[in-house]
Amino acid sequence: MSNDKVSVIIPTFNRANLIGQTLDSLIKQSYDNWECIIIDDGSTDETIKILDHYKQIDSRISYYKRPSTLQKGANACRNFGLNLSKGSYIKWFDSDDLLIEDALNIQVSFIKSHKNLDMCIAYASYFKDDTSKLKLVKPNILNSNDVLYDYAKTNLFFSVGGPLWKAKYLNKTQIFFNEKSTKLQDTEFHYNHLKNGLRFKFIDKSLFLYRTQHPDRITSINSNENLLSIYNYWQHVLYTINCRNVKNQRDIHLFLVNNLSVVFYRLIINNSTFMDRLKIIRVYYKTLFKAFKFTGIGIFNYVQVILGFTSTLFFSRGLKFFKIL
Repeated sequence: MSNDKVSVIIPTFNRANLIGQTLDSLIKQSYDNWECIIIDDGSTDETIKILDHYKQIDSRISYYKRPSTLQKGANACRNFGLNLSKGSYIKWFDSDDLLIEDALNIQVSFIKSHKNLDMCIAYASYFKDDTSKLKLVKPNILNSNDVLYDYAKTNLFFSVGGPLWKAKYLNKTQIFFNEKSTKLQDTEFHYNHLKNGLRFKFIDKSLFLYRTQHPDRITSINSNENLLSIYNYWQHVLYTINCRNVKNQRDIHLFLVNNLSVVFYRLIINNSTFMDRLKIIRVYYKTLFKAFKFTGIGIFNYVQVILGFTSTLFFSRGLKFFKIL
């Protein structure tokens, strides 16, 4: 690995109209010891043409096409990019976000001065199209006494572009992005690292701009695949979370089983026909009742949710039956 080099890994798909702005913000960095590895996920617009242009004007920029043997999606691209990286530090970044000019310099200096850390995290400022209109977004809790509890409750959070990771730590843990997931990918990735004992600290600065509400960015949450990814994430957290005290453990179990039950409702209602809804219930109801049993949910809630199954099947309504809390 090159000493102090930062590997910026960017998955992209059909971002010809935006990725140039992202790369411009990288080229303008005051910290110049970086490489940018872009993984194209099968773009059908002019993205490759744009990447060819930037590759010519800055040799630190390279791009690769996702191998056909890998599953389509940003997660596979991120993992593939990590395998190609040569830096001492890793920053995953999205192809429509922007770095402020001193972002890499500030994060590298911070993590070098805090040698015990595995990564450091910067805040994001959200914008729609106008970068003069920014909204700072930061967690409610920065220093938690019960990290997994606060992360699962979303009191503590960070997006994929916020952290700067030590490559040695990532290579040691071998914890990668879940390539089968279509929603909450970075949330699951970060949870797994926190569960593994990740040592981190927030930098009290906004160092990148997160683009919101762009039509290319938004993937409809209302698909069976996306809802199942969310459902599977909450199951994963339920069965693996270990809070620091009994009260928090009980509280988070109830929170998680409520989330699972509500997502189950959304999954049923997402299907328009009686038979499709019945199929969802028949295939997945055991997983929900397993979660009820695991958390010690009483018989009343079983009956309540069974009524919910009937209500959504016949009347396309019944959310109140699925709310445990």
